[in-house]
Amino acid sequence: MKTMKYLATAMMIGMFSVTAFAEGIHGNRYAGLSVGLMEGEVSGSTVDVDINHLEGRIGGYINEYLAAEGRLGLGITGDTVQGVDVDLNYLVGAYVRAGVPLSNNMVFPYVLLGFTKIEAEASGFGVTVDDDETDASLGLGVDLQLGKLPIALEYVEYVDKNKVSFSGFTVGLKFDF
Repeated sequence: MKTMKYLATAMMIGMFSVTAFAEGIHGNRYAGLSVGLMEGEVSGSTVDVDINHLEGRIGGYINEYLAAEGRLGLGITGDTVQGVDVDLNYLVGAYVRAGVPLSNNMVFPYVLLGFTKIEAEASGFGVTVDDDETDASLGLGVDLQLGKLPIALEYVEYVDKNKVSFSGFTVGLKFDF
């Protein structure tokens, strides 16, 4: 439990450091909240799980094409496969977004590069196992300004390591401040 507190504290310090750095250079920060459907797969098997999660992000634009951000996600609902319940405990990540503003900044398609740590829990038949993986992450997304509604759509390959992969789609809101 102490490890989780230290990790959460370090992540918050890191996220605020990133936004302070970005503000010093460019001056625009943002925060967002998304809901997502993540799929977890074990290579070489037919086992896959669908996990719904909530993901918060905070970041800042380094210039009009680049942004740096930190994210923290928590599982909402897990999946049961062959009598085993699988849940996402958390995901934490640091990323760079590179994109091009289009249509007077109404559309911002981007590529996401960074690192993600995911911890998942599997429980069944009287046994519970927590495991985590950290890996390089790659994604594609777009921020859309629909009237006064700022929508964020994204697909990310969070982790693909040690025969385990997690990837998924998110949709949410992103606000500049």
